[in-house]
Amino acid sequence: MTSAQFVAWLEKKLTEHGVTKVVPDPDALASAYRRAMFLQAVDRATQELHRRIASTTIDVPEDLASRVTEILTEHPALSWDRAVWKLAEQP
Repeated sequence: MTSAQFVAWLEKKLTEHGVTKVVPDPDALASAYRRAMFLQAVDRATQELHRRIASTTIDVPEDLASRVTEILTEHPALSWDRAVWKLAEQP
């Protein structure tokens, strides 16, 4: 049986047995709606922040390699990428 055949068979059986989509209770629906609204607001804010940051120039330190090397010397367990992250955290 192919996937399409299986899905068709399964849908037919579900329909035959009166299975319908479930709609949660009002509290669960309200919670899901609030979560969706919140996440969409976060997504819009993230997109706007991305647009603003992408339009700015970020100056890369001339001594970046030596600064990364210094961090890795002090913290040899770190990856170079984490060292760069630590440098970017600094104001």
